Amino acid sequence: MRIFRAIIVSSLSIPALVFFVFLVTGIIIQLVELVNTGDLNRSWLGMTYAGAVYAYISLLISTLPTIALGYPISLCAEKYGYLRGRVVLIGAAIIGGFFWVLLRQ
Repeated sequence: MRIFRAIIVSSLSIPALVFFVFLVTGIIIQLVELVNTGDLNRSWLGMTYAGAVYAYISLLISTLPTIALGYPISLCAEKYGYLRGRVVLIGAAIIGGFFWVLLRQ
């Protein structure tokens, strides 16, 4: 069960990372706008909303294939003695990222 939980955590890390990147970018845009003009602008809310939408899309696109392929792959790795926590986290992130890029094209 620890293997499955690690796969779930790693597959959910991709949408969280996507949202975090958009959130930080929106805040940086807001700070630059505030320094340059002295006005508060609401453009960072649009950037955060876009991040939430892309995070949701990446959740749908990358999480299910990561779980569907990552669990059998982790069982094979466990059978041959190569299964470690780092292997599961890195492998599931690579599989999820692969499907995200593949389905975006």
